[in-house]
Amino acid sequence: RPGTAVVNKTSQAPNSGPIDLTQPPELSADQRPIADGLIAFVTYFKSLELGAVEKKQMTEIEHGVGIYIKKLSRGHIDADTSATVGRVLGALQNRDFVAAMKAQTELVNHHWREHKDWLKGLKFLITMSSKKSG
Repeated sequence: RPGTAVVNKTSQAPNSGPIDLTQPPELSADQRPIADGLIAFVTYFKSLELGAVEKKQMTEIEHGVGIYIKKLSRGHIDADTSATVGRVLGALQNRDFVAAMKAQTELVNHHWREHKDWLKGLKFLITMSSKKSG
């Protein structure tokens, strides 16, 4: 047949989706608190009465956290990125939503291409936290 097939190479296999947050994978001792903190936020928000828009955001949050933890467990997230997510989590726990959004924006500006699959969920987590915490 005439024609030439064009195949784009990727550096790693595509992500098959998030993990089950009720049974997260094994993580190192320094990664576990970040994962546990994110899962705690997801669990808390899922227990609340949410409107239609918030339910859609919650789906994105849960998906993003699941993918983040999965990539973290597979070593696909470097220490600096993980530390910045830790800063987001710490800011959320202290209800410093401006600092959380600043750290998230830093992640988007420097790591969007390789981590866009979970960064959107992180932004929704910050937004929902600012509305529902307290």
